Amino acid sequence: MLRQLLDQAPQSDVSEGLLISSVQSAGLTPVAFRPRKLQFARPVLSRRQKLYSLPIIGFIALLIGGAIISAVRSRSSALGALRSAVQRREFVVRYQPIIELQTGRCVGAEALVRWRRYDGSIVPPEEFISLAEASGLIIPITDQVIDLLVAELHDVLVADRNLHISMNLSAQDIQTGRGLDYMQTQIGRAGIRSDQIWFEMTESGSVEIDAARATMMRMRDLGHLVSIDDFGTGYASLHHLHSLPLDALKIDKSFIDMIGHDTAGSKVMPYILDIAAALQLFCVAEGVQTQEQVDYLVERNVAFGQGWLFSKPLTSEGFVAFYKERKARYGPYSRTAIPGWPERKRV
Repeated sequence: MLRQLLDQAPQSDVSEGLLISSVQSAGLTPVAFRPRKLQFARPVLSRRQKLYSLPIIGFIALLIGGAIISAVRSRSSALGALRSAVQRREFVVRYQPIIELQTGRCVGAEALVRWRRYDGSIVPPEEFISLAEASGLIIPITDQVIDLLVAELHDVLVADRNLHISMNLSAQDIQTGRGLDYMQTQIGRAGIRSDQIWFEMTESGSVEIDAARATMMRMRDLGHLVSIDDFGTGYASLHHLHSLPLDALKIDKSFIDMIGHDTAGSKVMPYILDIAAALQLFCVAEGVQTQEQVDYLVERNVAFGQGWLFSKPLTSEGFVAFYKERKARYGPYSRTAIPGWPERKRV
């Protein structure tokens, strides 16, 4: 009722930007104050300006809509290509040697998946792994990696029981343990021992920590060694580390790059090594590129390293040749030479 009276009320005064309206009814005089600018503000654009702006607005809308459609189509196209790659088994494995830093001996390699397309071009993992994980295609890709690893390195792993291969498992496999079961089946048939396969668990917020812990415990019970990959970049950092059944930390390349540089980040390395020592874990340094880095790591009792200083990722034939050359130059490697080497049940 009051609203209707105010809308009908005549203007009685304008003062300091306020519109003051009043009306008398039943002996009462209600008074309303409204900001003058709300009552009398003119449109920002004239009719002609609005007409001129329509094509611009329409063009912007088309650009946004086109970008959205393009992104959806691109993802759909990439997913389709990835599905086809899985069906055609286009994935290959490259092996980056892992070196005992103090002696130069080759102790094993990390298995790295690559997508080699039908035209021979190589797609790096950062361009398809996230899509594979989101779509569930990472599961058949992991199986293909295991199949290739066993087929390509069976002979050298059986001949040298001190040699090992590390591989990463996806979040889905960590949650369910499915990849572990498949690995056990394949290496069992090939005569490869469980302690020759090390598993790297990538730190990820998508992993449920209790499920990860259960899978890790199964791995160690079977004889596998377990490490946290890229330590310092994800969920395991400090909060859960002490409760996880681990053997090793893989120190992320970003920390190795800081060695020899006087930066705030370079001061983190001693703390990482102190944590590993306190938890009785050995360390593997990733991305080693200079002798200065090797000297620093050896002085601080870091056992192993990998990186382009030693070798780029190799084909299976290239890795076997690299391993044999190192063995001939530096002698055979024995795990028992490392103090405190974790004893594992051999399956």
